[in-house]
Amino acid sequence: MTFTYRQHSYWVRSFAKRYRTRLSLYFLLELAGIVLSLLFVYWSKIAIDRATGDFEKDIAPILVLIVFAALGGVVLRSFSSWIDENTRLLMGVSLQNRITKEQMLSSWVSIKQRQTGDLMIRLQEDNREVVQMIATSGISFLVTILKLLASLFFLWSMDPILAAMILIITPLFLFSKLYFKKMRLLNQEAKAADSAVSNIIQENLRFRMIIQALGLLFYRDEKLRAEQTRLLQLKMRQINFSLLSNSIVRLTMNTGYLIAFIWGVYRLHNQEISFGTMTAFLQLVGRIQNPILSAASFAPTFVRFRVSLDRILELFESKRKVESSPIMFDSVQKIRFENVFFKYEEANVIQDLSLQASVGKPLAILGSSGRGKTTLLRLLLALCTPDRGKIFLEDGINESHILAEEHRSNFAFVPQGNSLFTGTIKENIVGSSSFSIEQINAALELSCANFVHDLPQGIHTFIGESGYGLSEGQAQRIAIARAIIKDAPVWLFDEPTSALDEETSTLLIKQLLYEGKNKILIFVTHDLKLAECCDTSVYLH
Repeated sequence: MTFTYRQHSYWVRSFAKRYRTRLSLYFLLELAGIVLSLLFVYWSKIAIDRATGDFEKDIAPILVLIVFAALGGVVLRSFSSWIDENTRLLMGVSLQNRITKEQMLSSWVSIKQRQTGDLMIRLQEDNREVVQMIATSGISFLVTILKLLASLFFLWSMDPILAAMILIITPLFLFSKLYFKKMRLLNQEAKAADSAVSNIIQENLRFRMIIQALGLLFYRDEKLRAEQTRLLQLKMRQINFSLLSNSIVRLTMNTGYLIAFIWGVYRLHNQEISFGTMTAFLQLVGRIQNPILSAASFAPTFVRFRVSLDRILELFESKRKVESSPIMFDSVQKIRFENVFFKYEEANVIQDLSLQASVGKPLAILGSSGRGKTTLLRLLLALCTPDRGKIFLEDGINESHILAEEHRSNFAFVPQGNSLFTGTIKENIVGSSSFSIEQINAALELSCANFVHDLPQGIHTFIGESGYGLSEGQAQRIAIARAIIKDAPVWLFDEPTSALDEETSTLLIKQLLYEGKNKILIFVTHDLKLAECCDTSVYLH
């Protein structure tokens, strides 16, 4: 997706608003640096003229001014760099947080469209490009233009012909539409390839044990190498194009310096200028050429910024849920599906579903794979909304409420598969909530997770990514403890016994049914023994 200049400009102004003071101070310090730089040139000219005897005046005062200009410039640059580094750091963290929060609130449909590796590239590389432009490059470019104009004016005041010659040979092709179009296309292709490589690396690292077990190491390695080769080719095309552009710029710059040198020697030889003026010529040409070189480097930086900002703004275009305050009921008596339809893309997943779940009457949802069992739980959790039909909650005073996101706090959910996070077992169970050790132990007991007490550090045992360090069955029981410790009025389980042995499974079901007798219990399962223990079974087909 490509956004317009106006959309980019509006977003940048909105994002940079809170950093306005810092950015303004950085800009003013850079301007002050330009003034001192030009004063250095002017005072140097005077000092050289006095030293060569063109003007019979004391040289000491002017040398003091030169030292002041030089040291003042160093101090200003150091302070402005410190402000710039701090501003970029704050901006980078803020933008990362905004993108992450946006993605954490994304709808289920939007999440399916983004791979983690691609998101990481956008959070890191694209984030850096955007922040670099807003905090540094954009201001530096504006300062550079002012520096260029001031230097040209100064040079023009001494020699209009030389100033005109320097201006004429400026590589204006860098600002042509064709150049920008080519640069942007190369950057878009490279960014997309970079995301593809990141996706494969992320999957290879996350599922490295599975890849080894399935004997897919060679295939995954070849897949990564193929994408890396494509990325390398695109990067080489970028490098070649940049080298060609830079070579033309440097050739032009050297030509300009030679013109200034030859012109200055010619006029000095004819005694039309002083030696100090000759020195000022060469310094000013350098101060003109450096801004031009900076402007030349700004062109590809600006192109990368626009491509990166497009990729970040795409994330904010995703369908997202609106944050809302949770509504917690003392109890939920019934959940009703009334003629619910849901489809993903063009595939119908749930069609005209009507069912009811009540307190004390556990409900089992069965069906073959792909028939919408897990989607039904996503609908209950308001992670997605029905295309047609409604889902109702009846609270403790028998008032019906159309299910919405703010009702999610009434549900305790155990997802299918390993859903633990890197951290201690205690962190996985309680998160940021405050639960006593007695409540934690009770949840472990109920979920048949007493094995935790036999671990070297007990509930403080550290587990790796995706529960590494635990068996699948152990991780599943800790996930159950994490859900039921909330004591929510509705318990949702997605294949809670899939990784358990028969004895543990039987005990777990018995304990969950007993402790949940005053709650609504819904089980998505293939386990027929679990279904037989429920009052009602619904088969999706």
